[in-house]
Amino acid sequence: MKHEEQLRLNTPENSFSATKSTRPYWKKWKGEKLFFILSVFFLLVTLTAKATSSDDGDISIDQGTYRIEGTAPYDIIEISDNMNITGGTVELVNGQVKFSNHPEVNITGDEASITMDRLNVNSTQSAVTFNFTFGNNGVSTVETNQWMTLSHITVNVDGSAYNGGEGTFELFKSNNMTHIGEIYLCGGFPGFNATFSKQNNNWVVTLSKALELPQAFLEIIPTDGQASIATNGTTNISAITDSKVPFIGSPWTTFEDDPNTAFNETIINDEKRAVFAVIEHDANGSSKRSFDMGIAKGGQVYSIRNGAGKEAVPPQHRDATNKKMAPWIDEAFQLVQVNIEKLYDKSTPKYFIHQAGTYLYVDHMEEPFYSPVLMSGQLDANTYVMANWAQQGHLDKNVGANVHQSKSIIYTKYRVVADGVIEITHLAYNFGADVLDFFNVPWGGVRMTTYPEVMLGDKTSDGSVSGEFYAEMPGYTNASSTLDIKNTGGWLLYASGKNNTDDAMALVFGKQFAVNGRNDVVRFGKAANNAAGVPETEWRNYNVTEVIRYQDLNEGQSMFARYYYVFGSVSEVKSLIDQYDLVEKTKVETISSFDQGPLYKWRRGSAGEMPTLSSNAPVHLELRNRPVNINFKPVFLIKYNNNYIPTYDPYKYTDGTPFKQTTQYVGLLGYADTTVYSESDLN
Repeated sequence: MKHEEQLRLNTPENSFSATKSTRPYWKKWKGEKLFFILSVFFLLVTLTAKATSSDDGDISIDQGTYRIEGTAPYDIIEISDNMNITGGTVELVNGQVKFSNHPEVNITGDEASITMDRLNVNSTQSAVTFNFTFGNNGVSTVETNQWMTLSHITVNVDGSAYNGGEGTFELFKSNNMTHIGEIYLCGGFPGFNATFSKQNNNWVVTLSKALELPQAFLEIIPTDGQASIATNGTTNISAITDSKVPFIGSPWTTFEDDPNTAFNETIINDEKRAVFAVIEHDANGSSKRSFDMGIAKGGQVYSIRNGAGKEAVPPQHRDATNKKMAPWIDEAFQLVQVNIEKLYDKSTPKYFIHQAGTYLYVDHMEEPFYSPVLMSGQLDANTYVMANWAQQGHLDKNVGANVHQSKSIIYTKYRVVADGVIEITHLAYNFGADVLDFFNVPWGGVRMTTYPEVMLGDKTSDGSVSGEFYAEMPGYTNASSTLDIKNTGGWLLYASGKNNTDDAMALVFGKQFAVNGRNDVVRFGKAANNAAGVPETEWRNYNVTEVIRYQDLNEGQSMFARYYYVFGSVSEVKSLIDQYDLVEKTKVETISSFDQGPLYKWRRGSAGEMPTLSSNAPVHLELRNRPVNINFKPVFLIKYNNNYIPTYDPYKYTDGTPFKQTTQYVGLLGYADTTVYSESDLN
């Protein structure tokens, strides 16, 4: 079979192209040197040992030189095949490098020298994916002493094999870099936090030591009344911090690229932007009770694939005005917190503290800002915990900055307790002066093409689990689908059909809660109607669901909530709710204080250094792993100008724009007694 690599040279006046045979005998070029010149414009191709091609046309270089050279700055060096680079020298020089056919460039380890002059990835047609896989000590840089424009590039970085120390690694290095596309961490750097940034005209990844915390920091969520573990199947939990995450790969809305923005919006809903952890559960005996759940960086549930392989979370489609505002920021399962008075103040942006993060404001941001992870970890084979500094969802549209602040840390525990049953527990700590008095626990909803039918559990005198399907899906906020929780059975079931054997999923939220005479409410219904023939991802395919909780959460208090998702057939889901008494195990309450727990001693050699846990003198800070009472405030560890800085104020050095990420959030050192430590004492 003959394969061809196109070497194309274009000028405004005309173009010239030639083909180079890449039959398997190309491998005999090892040890030789081959030159050929395309006359007219003198595009020079040089190959020395060892450049090989595979039967599918891929170009592989692990030693020697692979060189394509133009003679004028805007000669086009066009690459249409995949490239695999593990060593040697790659030189695409003295022209302008462009790609076609959406190839991948795979760079592994740090033994190669790679030059790509005037790397121009400025359109959907020239889009390319670069995969950087770190070796023991680093990865090779793609560089030029000319310009680069990378608005439509996709960059995947895998650091799972890295064994070095802290440092900054250049992925792309140039004299003038105008834009950068999408960069994703696909495999974590064990023991390090990885951040991506543009430094001068280079795009770099910076590795900082991860904050090492005892497991006790993740175990402060109360466990009384939780379900016992009764799984017969298998559960696998993987997180991007310590492994490669298996992307769920569901169909999501895609957008046309907007030429008025400097980034590639066609891949704005790529799940690699959002994913942090994935929980895969294979049930024993019934495939309908299996599920995969994707946890995003803000702690929100961004994806649920049922046992039939159908995606339950909406496709992230919005109307033309707001279509790019909310990739996994709004239409995902999450905790939302509100100050009602400030919400209705029309002189300021809306007041919604989103567990997920901040909406995408395309005039001020190039990607949504997911709530920073402060700590995370797997407690056992079935349990994963994250803690996030939750963000205000809205900015001032004119200046692109936070008007309202968020002083909330949300701990979330995901726990597979039985085949087809996952328990979600939140502990939301309010360390600010704003009273939080309206909660969605949770906010979310499902994709109507996956689950077009809905059943609300009946209120029964004996607590039995029964209900009837609605004749048709009600509209969101209709009176028929807005009910006091006390008048329901405490659960809502979504189904692919109305038969007992049809695929189903339930949200079990409970029914016994009321504060200050205000009854909690469940509200659900369709956000839009589907036009005939429109694909499932191209309309607002969304049965909105919110469970409204009224709690008065003052400064120094925590809101504790527990609820369940259940998977199976319609009859299996109802049976599981009954078998494990899930309605009675749900809970919502306010916690004003904790026992003191252990004391943790942090020390450091000098200001700006990374603190470590040690009882050796001198001890810098003595902190608790929990907010003991109103006097205790969280101590964030941030990194700014290469200094590690403990602070009570997560907005420090941000000018109200934490989404710009000039400040790196390393983690949470613990909780300090403010009667002992002032802000200045922390440093």
